[in-house]
Amino acid sequence: MNKFFVLDKIKSIIFAIAMNEDEIKPRGLCGLSNIGNTCYMNSALQSLSNCPPLAQYFMKSDEFLDFSKTDGKPLVSKCFKELLVQMWNKKRPKCITPNILLRAIRIHNPAFRGNYQQDTQEFLRCLMDRLHEELKVPVVEIIKEQTGSSDEDISPRNGKGLLGGNASADDSSNEMEISDTDGDVKAPLKKKRSRKRTLSTKSTPESKAKNKKEEKAEVKKKEVTYRSIITNIFDGKLLSSVQCLTCNRISNRVETFQDLSLPIPTFEDLKKIHTQAIISCSPNIYDDSNLINYMWTWVKSWFIGPNIKLEDCLAAFFTHDELKGDNMYSCEKCKKLRNGIKYSRVHHLPEVLCIHLKRFRHELYFSSKINTYISFPLCNLDMHNFLSKESIKTKQPSQYDLSAIICHFGSVGGGHYISYAKNCITNKWYEFNDAFVGEVNESVVVNAEAYVLFYSLRDNRAEESRKDILNEINESPVDPLGIRYISKEWFTRYNACVKPGPVSNYELLCQHGAIDSQDFERVKDRVIPVPASAAHTLIKRFGGGPDISSLDECMHCKELARRQDYELDTFNKLHERFQEEQDEVAVSYRISVRWFNTWRAFANAETKEIPGEIDNSDIMPDENQGNKGDTYGQISGETWAFFHTRYGGGPVFRKENKIPEDSETEEMVVDG
Repeated sequence: MNKFFVLDKIKSIIFAIAMNEDEIKPRGLCGLSNIGNTCYMNSALQSLSNCPPLAQYFMKSDEFLDFSKTDGKPLVSKCFKELLVQMWNKKRPKCITPNILLRAIRIHNPAFRGNYQQDTQEFLRCLMDRLHEELKVPVVEIIKEQTGSSDEDISPRNGKGLLGGNASADDSSNEMEISDTDGDVKAPLKKKRSRKRTLSTKSTPESKAKNKKEEKAEVKKKEVTYRSIITNIFDGKLLSSVQCLTCNRISNRVETFQDLSLPIPTFEDLKKIHTQAIISCSPNIYDDSNLINYMWTWVKSWFIGPNIKLEDCLAAFFTHDELKGDNMYSCEKCKKLRNGIKYSRVHHLPEVLCIHLKRFRHELYFSSKINTYISFPLCNLDMHNFLSKESIKTKQPSQYDLSAIICHFGSVGGGHYISYAKNCITNKWYEFNDAFVGEVNESVVVNAEAYVLFYSLRDNRAEESRKDILNEINESPVDPLGIRYISKEWFTRYNACVKPGPVSNYELLCQHGAIDSQDFERVKDRVIPVPASAAHTLIKRFGGGPDISSLDECMHCKELARRQDYELDTFNKLHERFQEEQDEVAVSYRISVRWFNTWRAFANAETKEIPGEIDNSDIMPDENQGNKGDTYGQISGETWAFFHTRYGGGPVFRKENKIPEDSETEEMVVDG
């Protein structure tokens, strides 16, 4: 019997090499113990484990991901990675208890606490959302330095102009509209004493959140999009359109999806779908496209029930809806309610297409399960006819092969989940039933009552291109002048994905296009050297970049890091001395906590944006109310002079400390 199978042999070899295998062995065949109604989790984890792009990425992630950053709670991504490594290890046990991962998930998602039966699709969404949150990185925009910028110094007051306008913002919305067709202060003042605020350079979660909120309110920052391995593999885009039947105006909207929740059509729905397909002038989406086969299928359904395919469910999802009656469309062009048509198409196909069949129906007073058998292909699921016109023009690959399915046995109130998955090394199908793992025939998989299906994108051209690039890297002579550097994280995706996305070298660079001083020591572990011709080919084909020919440390960021260390050390020394001699200090100064939090984030290297001038306007006395204790902090004259010399601003609030401690008033002098 041959070691290599004809189908998918190149991908199998690459996957085996990536795991440093000496020979191809059926790894990944490891059961998961049921810890108390956790079959929903076990079946989901086995399915994700048999998605080659995801599994290979996490097993190689120690080389380019940092799992040390945590807020005190366990990282789900780290626990997930460790579980995959155990499942695919050469010395793996027959069964593993995923209690560490389950504990981490329950800490972040209280809904999964307790030994209750859960829905596996909801678990998948929560797990992938958590993985994305922990692994997301901003898509950085590189700033091209202008002529003469190298001669400029990072001065305390003008430094903001160097890095301004490029700080991270929150995640941008997944939806976007893409087209439409067709003050004076009097002194001295007396006021009630308020509690003094203690200043500290240690950031707390509350101060970070408050600081971010204040920054959003004060500065309109450029929105930054985020990506992760989850979005790279599972994210697709839908183009939703609404057409006014009066003026024919079409409004388009792009929405991101991680799975398609498909309805199971009834007999009446099937008649409507097939009728639309027959009278439509567009290419039919069915294999039985002629009228004779359709009529025979229609007659046969009266005797043995409707034969529903996965393509029927997709057609039901993408069938247009009429907007009329109480559901009329508000046309912006007509400025009135009009009859319309709403429809959608796939604008961008994901690397792994996750399909969820809506088998559970929830009514007002009761719930039920749809046990109708849905036939689905093991290979060659073609999504071409569900693509938008713009997507068809790009000629992107649209054929998928099944990699795993999840099945549910039982009723709404309870039941059991198992999964079937295709091992990427042996190309055989296996049943994963908690701790039990066994080989099954393809006929068992085809006849299963699928609930969630995972389809992996296939493109033979991508396999051939990957093979050519790998040969070029291995056979090219070593030339130090002709070496380029590619992100190891991106190259891992390239080895496993049909669409790895743009080359993400920018994640290795700072905003000035060089290596950040904080990452300089470990950058060599995060890149791989490749010939210049191979790097240019990859960037030309997939986009992204930039071209990295040297790993030079950024002098701007290095100087900025020195400034951050200097300011932080100086403040700590001055403020520590002030706290020790506070009772003996005759004069102290007040500083806005809001501005101090902004400076603290900069000094702790949480942000590279240099704070602006000191703004004490939020602690200026109001005519009707006294100052609140949490709006200002108290510092020494030395500390104030240090801050004011470097940043300027004001106004100056100087406090004379000659009043007894039990006094209800204090003398405060305000210098404009």
